[in-house]
Amino acid sequence: MKILSLRFENINSLKGSWKIDFTEAPFDNNGLFAITGPTGAGKTTILDAICLALYHETPRLNQKLGSGISKTKNQLMTRHTSHCMSEVEFEVNGQGYRAFWSQKRARNKLDGNLLEPFAELAKLDGTIVSDKLRTVRSDISELTGLNFSRFTKSMMLSQGEFAAFLNARPDDRAELLEQLTGTEVYGDISKKIFDNYKNANVALKLLQAKSQGAILLDDEQINELELQLKQTTDEEKQLNKQLQQAQLVKNWSSTFVTNEQTTKAAKQQLSAVQAQEKLAINDLALLTQSKIAEPLRAPYEKMVHYREQYQQTLQQVTNQTQLLAVLDQAVVVSEVSLTKLKNTQLEAEIQRKVIEQVLHEKIEPLEHTINHQKATLQETNNNVTTQKKALNLNTDNLKVAGVEQQKASIAVEQQQAYLTNSQALQQLPEKLPLWKNQYQQLMKQQTSVQRLLNEQRNVDETLSDLTSQQQIQQQQITESEAKLEQFNNQKKMMAEQVQQLVRNSQVAQEIIVNVIVQGAEKETELNITAVATALNQAVIERQNQQLTLKQAMQLAQRFHVLAQEQQTLSLQQLNDKQQLEITEQELTQLRHTYSATKRQEKDVETLLAQQQTIMALSDHRAKLQPEEACPLCGSIEHPAISDYKSLDSDEHQNRLSQLKNELVTLENQGKQLNKVQAQFTAQLNAQQNRLQGIMSEQSSIEQSWQSLNVNQLSLQNVDAEQSLAKQLNDTLHQLEEVVFLQQQLQENSYSQQQNAEKIIHFDKQLSTQLSQLQLVQEQGNAQHKVKTKIVINLASEQEAIVIHNAQLLADI
Repeated sequence: MKILSLRFENINSLKGSWKIDFTEAPFDNNGLFAITGPTGAGKTTILDAICLALYHETPRLNQKLGSGISKTKNQLMTRHTSHCMSEVEFEVNGQGYRAFWSQKRARNKLDGNLLEPFAELAKLDGTIVSDKLRTVRSDISELTGLNFSRFTKSMMLSQGEFAAFLNARPDDRAELLEQLTGTEVYGDISKKIFDNYKNANVALKLLQAKSQGAILLDDEQINELELQLKQTTDEEKQLNKQLQQAQLVKNWSSTFVTNEQTTKAAKQQLSAVQAQEKLAINDLALLTQSKIAEPLRAPYEKMVHYREQYQQTLQQVTNQTQLLAVLDQAVVVSEVSLTKLKNTQLEAEIQRKVIEQVLHEKIEPLEHTINHQKATLQETNNNVTTQKKALNLNTDNLKVAGVEQQKASIAVEQQQAYLTNSQALQQLPEKLPLWKNQYQQLMKQQTSVQRLLNEQRNVDETLSDLTSQQQIQQQQITESEAKLEQFNNQKKMMAEQVQQLVRNSQVAQEIIVNVIVQGAEKETELNITAVATALNQAVIERQNQQLTLKQAMQLAQRFHVLAQEQQTLSLQQLNDKQQLEITEQELTQLRHTYSATKRQEKDVETLLAQQQTIMALSDHRAKLQPEEACPLCGSIEHPAISDYKSLDSDEHQNRLSQLKNELVTLENQGKQLNKVQAQFTAQLNAQQNRLQGIMSEQSSIEQSWQSLNVNQLSLQNVDAEQSLAKQLNDTLHQLEEVVFLQQQLQENSYSQQQNAEKIIHFDKQLSTQLSQLQLVQEQGNAQHKVKTKIVINLASEQEAIVIHNAQLLADI
């Protein structure tokens, strides 16, 4: 593990933001550097910030004694601040990680209540590994192989903790050093060697016990058994020959009847074949003659076959030639179609982008526009009805004006006829220019009236066309509204399907109960995006729970195996202690016996030496005479001469030899008992070391178990594995159900997306149709205005014609 950088804010006495980058100078160029400063400057605060980001606790705050960091207390946050944070970037096996921890006060007020701390573990590329307070610390311990206790004893030794590391138990210190230096493999090798030695020793003892129970045969018994084996082998060969002969006889007997029946059937078939041969004499003669032409059959059939193939090939070539010409034309057409399709695809792609933009930006304004245009359409329909009534009225007035114009024309013609036939023509030359001028003006007015009538007729045709277009567009709008309503109903049905899927799944209801409550507060339908998000989160949680349960099962299995091994070792240790006590008692008794025998040996040696000394003076004792003084002691009395003559050194010599033999025997027995004692002592030490290793491993397993927090189950419980297996099975079923529901929701979401695209398409089409209808209505209004103007101008012209006509008649 290598720390790359540290960033923290408002920790203890260091208020504000601080950052230390260990990958930059001068830290990257120096393997050793010191943090110096006066008391209270914040030296230990830097180390606290590192521990806080990685393990959410510090050496100075004991979490177990209730003085740690929680929702109710935080002694590390700088006073008069509303938040604090710590972030560490570190590297493990070439992979960089970022550990983040922070805590805030409510509403960012200085006196607000403390909120729940937040923690996150992510890779340097931004991939989040864990974002829960409980799992971040366990994930960091799993990545680095160091929990908080080991980290503060190896990577970072706080004030007063170095002595604790040195004074730690040898097993704990050795295990930590093995893990740090990577030499735990040698411990595993040592364990394996001990297990192999133990198994080999047990096997050796078994073989020795078997060998002691085996009885060796002498040469005479071996020869006798070999002779019996040879006789038995010869008898077996003779019996096998007899058995083979009997088997042949048995097989011949069993197949005799079958062979007889087969022979009879073959004779009957021969008779039938001979009869058929007599009947087929003529056919045989023809067959004999056909043998001459038979060699030519195959070439002839091949020739016929090749002719047919030639005709077919020729026909196929003709058809392929015609088809090739057709295909050439089709290729040309296809290329044109392909070009059109590519253009269409580009247009469709542009249209799709436009639809997406409309989907994200204009869907709601379109709905308001549709409602507004519906109101405008209703108003326009009312205006069209009113204008139709005005058009009918103007048409009636136009008909009346036409009738009056015809009457005026008839009157003019009568007047002209009258003028032609009149006798009073004397004043005609004087008034003829004036009449001519009035007549020309009258003709201009009639031409203008005719032009206005033509314009009115054109306007009526245009209005009729616009009315037809308006009806067609109104029908199209109705159809678009019906389709839009249909797609909206489909949208509601899909939403109901989502709700039905959620109602049918108990797991989904438990997962998204908060989503349903929030959806009920905001809108009537279930928010599919929120449901999908909740399901994705549920899948991740179930997968994490599945991984946790698997780890818990492995820990429980390992714990129970260690418990069984511990029980076995305890029983074996108890037996070995009893055997060791017995051996020590025997050894003590043997030592006492050896000491007593040794003393006896010394006594016998002393007696033997004295006896040898006495025996060495036998010549001098033989020279002693009664009543003569002894040359050694000067005594004239010699009472012990007779006793000394009876002394025998062989008795003491034999006794001394016997004692020495006993001492050698006792010494050998002592050596054997010492070996047995040493063996039992070594076994007890190995068993004690193994028991300590088991207890250490069990303690590590219990810590890992507590970090997993598996529904308050106890490792001591025998049914823990069954409970975990049941929970794991339930989690797997829930995960499968959630994944299935997620797939169904994805399909439903895809269908809803397609439906939404269709709704947007028809909304756009309806908007276009409404715009076209509005344009047609505006054109109709313009034509009505033109028609009204024409009617007014026509009435004015007709009135002027009547006035001029009356004036002309009056003048005439």
